[in-house]
Amino acid sequence: MVENTQKSARIKSTPIHCRFNSMAMPFLGGLMIKKWSILASDDLIKDEWIHLRRHRCQRSDGSIVDPYYIISGRDWVNIMPVTRAGLVYLIREYRHGFGEILMGLPGGLIDEGESCAAAAVRELREETGLVACSPPLLTGAMVVNPSTHSNMGYSFLTLVTEPQVPLAASLESDIEVVTYSLDQLLDVVLSGSEALSGYDVASILRGFFSLRKFPEFEFDILSRLSDRGYVR
Repeated sequence: MVENTQKSARIKSTPIHCRFNSMAMPFLGGLMIKKWSILASDDLIKDEWIHLRRHRCQRSDGSIVDPYYIISGRDWVNIMPVTRAGLVYLIREYRHGFGEILMGLPGGLIDEGESCAAAAVRELREETGLVACSPPLLTGAMVVNPSTHSNMGYSFLTLVTEPQVPLAASLESDIEVVTYSLDQLLDVVLSGSEALSGYDVASILRGFFSLRKFPEFEFDILSRLSDRGYVR
């Protein structure tokens, strides 16, 4: 039987302030879900971008699942940059997997040996040209696609200075920088008027709730949600 040590090894290599702590939680009725056993694991593709494996697994009831494909890789990070005037900077870029140009937060892969916070600041600078003027605040860690991917996504919020000139494009030629007010962005997220990834939606909402940690803002997310009929 193949030992399932990959996840624990990955968590150990993750910076301490970015680790995700999970625990076994019983469901209603006291049923405890058990992990699958890995009977065999074969590497199909392994390079600097992706590690694709084929697993032969056994459920707790003895049934066999074969094949089951797992995609591993570096963890992800994104960052929500907000100015003191209440503007949020996002990007538009072509996403080849989905085949469309989509809007989202600046972000990308965490380099080997790089902390989550450093990666967030680097991606912000590379994709928007903006520089954080406050230490980035970690607003959450999430399992982005647990059915097929073993990596994690980390979300940050930071203050940025108002640029002296409008940002029409990032340092990367195929990325457009766009701005929204906080209220406009909240409406976009709640209405679904823009196709956003679930990771970005969760990160933006966490960013809204974390704004109270910055004394510069009087943005009350609960009152905004109440005004829009989401909270009573």
